[in-house]
Amino acid sequence: VGEEKYIQLVKSQTGLTINPREIYEWGLKEVERINQEMWEVGKLIDPNATSLIEYRDILNNDAKYQIEGKEQFKQWGHPVGCSELGQ
Repeated sequence: VGEEKYIQLVKSQTGLTINPREIYEWGLKEVERINQEMWEVGKLIDPNATSLIEYRDILNNDAKYQIEGKEQFKQWGHPVGCSELGQ
């Protein structure tokens, strides 16, 4: 499409004038930040795991990380969800 056409399309759809290279660089930084956060949370799950796939498998297969049913979901979400809603 080309950089100029991209800028025109973004402006016509959003009203924003953005630099595609800046957005790309921002996106790369966000991916790195999110990846780092996933590793930090993963280490809380299992400090010995060696990949994000291993963390995913632990979360998907270990019963202590499973939520079944509406009531269990409410109990799991209550401390965060309801406190933020003032309940």
